Amino acid sequence: MDRTPPARDDTSKPWYATWFDTEYYRLLYRHRNESEAASFLQRLLHYLNLPSQARILDLACGRGRHTRIMAQYGYQVTGIDIAAHALQEAQRQASPNEQYILHDMRQPLPQGPYDFICNLFTSFGYFDSDDEDQQVFYHIAAALNPQGDFIIDYLNADYTRAHLHPYETRQENGVQFHIQRQLTPSHIIKTIRCIHPTGEEQTFYERVRLYTVEDLHRMANRAGLIPLSHFGDYQLRAFHPDSSPRIIVHFRKNDRSHRGASNTVG
Repeated sequence: MDRTPPARDDTSKPWYATWFDTEYYRLLYRHRNESEAASFLQRLLHYLNLPSQARILDLACGRGRHTRIMAQYGYQVTGIDIAAHALQEAQRQASPNEQYILHDMRQPLPQGPYDFICNLFTSFGYFDSDDEDQQVFYHIAAALNPQGDFIIDYLNADYTRAHLHPYETRQENGVQFHIQRQLTPSHIIKTIRCIHPTGEEQTFYERVRLYTVEDLHRMANRAGLIPLSHFGDYQLRAFHPDSSPRIIVHFRKNDRSHRGASNTVG
């Protein structure tokens, strides 16, 4: 790692507009690598059985680790994200089957319609209001083909509350990370103090809404998306509210009505 202290971020920006673009973020989550993504996507794509010419949108793609793998299967994949530097890095490695677009998911999604949209690794629930998150679901539904598929991979709120680790320290490539987690009735908030080998310190935050599976169903239902399947981890084992670390929901666009989606977990 470069031993020069990184420039301070613009604290006037929302946390997600700065944190995801930093080298600190990459270091802290480097164990979430392409090998993990490849194993998960092999199972997921086998389950979905998409047509060979399917058009896919990776919503909040980051540096493109999931986008690249889906493109390797021959699909035409677009990745969008708000983190400009992450997208530049992804674009440098892009194959002819993938493209990257700087875009805020609260705006209508570009270059649709798509056969499949995915939102992976808790890349949702960041905004200030539930209305903004609801708007994302409307844009997803609008960008899907009739009977198109949407997968959201989100933290399981009940499991997160029960298994919270309030404090953690880690060292990655010479950088010390001091991580504090706290719960509010509606959010999990992570404070991340990063100490560079030069002694430079910076503090970043993550603030994620603790949506339940019923909340996700409700937002999807309003947008005309119906739940088909639920998984509880990256091995695609069945979802159990008390013991599953993830909630991975498969929704499908229902063109006949924007009402009537089930709120039961199947």
